[in-house]
Amino acid sequence: MQGPPLKLDKRINSAYFLGVDKLLVSGYMWEENRKQLAYKPLVMIERQGQGNVIGFTFDPNFRAYRDGINVLFLNAVFRDPPHGR
Repeated sequence: MQGPPLKLDKRINSAYFLGVDKLLVSGYMWEENRKQLAYKPLVMIERQGQGNVIGFTFDPNFRAYRDGINVLFLNAVFRDPPHGR
């Protein structure tokens, strides 16, 4: 591997976590973790050749843990922006 697949100066953050006060809907999260996740990227896109590299900051299919993330994953696979152009 020659380097990271997504370069910081060339990517687009297409989805990101909300702010500290809106990050947690229910349950418990340590305050330190909440501060670290706030406004961090969730899905990033970078143009490469005639296509895109779409990166997730975590495994979107891990045990179907987060509801709704499967839609983001399926959109990344089947509805990548070049398909809509």
